[in-house]
Amino acid sequence: MSLDLGSNSSNGWTEHGDIAAINGATALTVAFWVACGAAVNAGPINKGKMVFFLMDASRSYWIRETTNYNADSPHIGTAVWQLITSAVDVVPPDILSWNHFALVYDGSLDVSSRMTLYKNTVSLPLVGTGSPQLPQGSDAATTAPTSLIDTSPQTLQYGHSNTSSLVGHFRVWSVALTQGEVAQEMNRYWANRQTSLLMDCPFDDQLAARDYSGNGNHGVWDPVNGTPGQRQGPPIPYGGKVLVLG
Repeated sequence: MSLDLGSNSSNGWTEHGDIAAINGATALTVAFWVACGAAVNAGPINKGKMVFFLMDASRSYWIRETTNYNADSPHIGTAVWQLITSAVDVVPPDILSWNHFALVYDGSLDVSSRMTLYKNTVSLPLVGTGSPQLPQGSDAATTAPTSLIDTSPQTLQYGHSNTSSLVGHFRVWSVALTQGEVAQEMNRYWANRQTSLLMDCPFDDQLAARDYSGNGNHGVWDPVNGTPGQRQGPPIPYGGKVLVLG
């Protein structure tokens, strides 16, 4: 199953708390299934000034750190650094098709490879937003730091602004997953890697948005702008797992 997060609206965005392991992290993986809607945005995923996923009007995938935080518009702000991959790579001809994305960050790697973005397990090129679009690590504006900005006490959010998408199986780990591990997670209903798992939200439980990692990072809906709807989810098998309800 999945959640329908509206049509270019902020219907029912989730907040998953101030997850401490994300603040100042030196390694992180954020993975999710998404099907874009007819409007411009299929996200964003952000925690304060750190934006892990943003799809702008061009439908490029953006990763960025900003100098200021706007709770109502996390995509707005002057960038400290930012990377994108083109809409040609991101959006299929049928925009309602499901795709799996995994953003993998490893601050110990060379400046040219600290951020890796996988779409359906295939690594996509990341470049800056300037002209010309320089590759990752070319200058300060295209270089992720050795540790992410400390975003406490802000909450991890999904779909806060102008969202038009279906979303399912939102997971976060405090380690950098390998390409092989990303492939395993793409094809598992429940998270395969339990070590360092911070959050596993399949969004298959009506509006509960529960975290089944055992860490209690459940999603809380904002009822002001309406509620999302339960929809059919991405094409993955239902694997067995002992659920820990916290």
